[in-house]
Amino acid sequence: MEKFTFHDFRHCAITNWHTMNLPVSAAMRMAGHSSVASHKKYVNLGTKDLIEVLTSCLQRNSEPTKNA
Repeated sequence: MEKFTFHDFRHCAITNWHTMNLPVSAAMRMAGHSSVASHKKYVNLGTKDLIEVLTSCLQRNSEPTKNA
């Protein structure tokens, strides 16, 4: 069995926060990150996550806009 380190669990938690749509500013604060660049290193999206993000973006862009 593979050994897990603290950082493995940290990566997992931060990735989960991202997939739960937690605001980046909140996730960064909870993780103690002061820059987006360092925070992004901890977000590990799999293929399924990337497909969900793309699908969500495509759906939002295909919705008709309402005239004010």
